[in-house]
Amino acid sequence: MRFQIQIGIELRLLIFGGRVLKETDLSEPVCHWLRGQNLVPYCEVPVQGTCVDIVAIDADRIVAVELKLCLSWQVIRQAMLAQNFADQAWCAGPTTPRSLDVVRQHGIGVLRVRAGQIQVLLRPSDPFLKAQRGRFAGARERLRHLLALMEPGGIAGLPSPINDGPAQQVARLVAPLRRAEKTWAEIFETVPNHYANARSLQGVMLGYGPARAILDTDVE
Repeated sequence: MRFQIQIGIELRLLIFGGRVLKETDLSEPVCHWLRGQNLVPYCEVPVQGTCVDIVAIDADRIVAVELKLCLSWQVIRQAMLAQNFADQAWCAGPTTPRSLDVVRQHGIGVLRVRAGQIQVLLRPSDPFLKAQRGRFAGARERLRHLLALMEPGGIAGLPSPINDGPAQQVARLVAPLRRAEKTWAEIFETVPNHYANARSLQGVMLGYGPARAILDTDVE
C-alpha cells in the first residue's frame, strides 16, 4: 500500500498545467534559482561533444545542472562528466529519490523542482572540485570563451538524440540560410531554436565544432 501511494504521488508530480511534465518545464525555475545564487545561467551549452542542460557562472565559479524527470544513472553519469569542468554539478528533477547514497558518493548535488519552487535535497561535497585540477584548466578556459559568445538564458532540457544534439539540429537549418547570406538576426527569426537571441545562436554555431562542421559542409 505504501508503495502504491508513493507511485501515485510521483505520477501527480509529472503532471504540469493539465499536461505531462517535460524537462523543459524545469528550466526556468532552475535558472531563477541560479540567478539567486548570483550566477548567470546559459542553457543547452555544448561542451566536450555533448550539451549540458544549464551552465551557470560568475567570476570564479562554474556550475553545471542536468535536468531529468527522475534521478537515474544516466543523469548521474552526465553530472559526473560535468565535474570535469564545473566546480559544482547538480541533478534537478520533480521527484524525491528514495536514496541519495550514489550521488552523495560522487559529490553531486540534487535539486527538487516542484510547482516552480526549488528545494535543495543534497548539496555537492565541498570541496569536491575535480575541475580545479590542472588538467581541466584548458576545458574551463574554452568553456568560458564559448559562453562569452553566447547570451544568458534560453530553454534547457531539450531532447538530445545520440550524437545529434540540439546544436547540430539547429545547424542543419542554419546552413542553407548562411549560404544565402542571411544575417544572424534574420536566421534567428526564421529558424526554430532554443537560444536567447541572435548573438547566442551565432556564438554556438561558430564556436562549437560539430555545429561549425555542418555549416562548413557544402550543400548538395
